[in-house]
Amino acid sequence: MSSKETISMESDSHPAFADKFAVSWVESARIESDSANISFEAEVWHHRSGQKLFIGLLDKNLRSGVGIGIDTASGEILDMINDQGIIGYLDDAALPEGGPVTVRVELDKFGTTHICSLEICGESILYPAVLLDQAYEIGGVLGSTLCKGHAITFENTVLKVSENVGAAA
Repeated sequence: MSSKETISMESDSHPAFADKFAVSWVESARIESDSANISFEAEVWHHRSGQKLFIGLLDKNLRSGVGIGIDTASGEILDMINDQGIIGYLDDAALPEGGPVTVRVELDKFGTTHICSLEICGESILYPAVLLDQAYEIGGVLGSTLCKGHAITFENTVLKVSENVGAAA
C-alpha cells in the first residue's frame, strides 16, 4: 500500500495547481465499498516563511478528490482541486518554520458523496463535500510551492482506510 513517487506534470493536461506545487504521491489504496473512512496524515517540515504546503487525497491523475494549499505565513487554506477558493484560515496564522507541522485530511464516503475534514496543527477545518466515483484508487499526496533549494520534508505518513463504515443515523 505504500509507495512514494514524484509525480511528473509535463503533459499539457496537468491540473492547474501543478504550476504552483511540486507534489509526491506518497501512499495509495483501492476503495471499493459504498461506505468507508479514508484518512491521510503526515508530519511536515517546511523551511521557508511564506512557503505554501499541499496535502491531498487524490486520484492518480490528480483531478478528483480533496487537495488543499496552506499558506504558512498567513494561515490561509485554499481548495486547489474543486474551485471552492478560500475555505478557511488557521487561528494561529503563521505556521512555525521547521517542524513538525501535523496535517491530516479525512473523507467519509457514503456512495459517491464524500464528507471532508482537515486537521492542521490540531485545528479542525470543514471542507465542502465532494462527489467521487463509486470505486477508485486514491492516494495521499504531499508537496510545496516551487522554492528552489527549499523543498519540504515529511515523515510518519499514514493512509488509513476503514471500509463498510456504518452510515450516520
